[in-house]
Amino acid sequence: EVIARLDAADVRRWPTNARLALYINSYNALCAEHVCRHIRSGDGVPASVRDCGDGRKEVWDRVAGTVAGEALSLNKIEHGVIRTRWNEPRVHACVNCASRS
Repeated sequence: EVIARLDAADVRRWPTNARLALYINSYNALCAEHVCRHIRSGDGVPASVRDCGDGRKEVWDRVAGTVAGEALSLNKIEHGVIRTRWNEPRVHACVNCASRS
């Protein structure tokens, strides 16, 4: 249900920090969804999120989901949205790439 609600977010009037939080949380939720999708496909728990690619595109470049009406990959969320709209050095610590540690 969380993944489905990301699409409906209307961020036009949201405060700046709320928009940043939405995109950070979207990145993390959609990255985890890539892993869950991999498990549901019968391939088991991947050794790394990098194993969740589709053979044509790396996991970072596959469309991960729709956020605020826009279909986005993880790379697009991190580098095309977050890093271009906010000069926030803590972003690296916030987007976790489905790390086990």
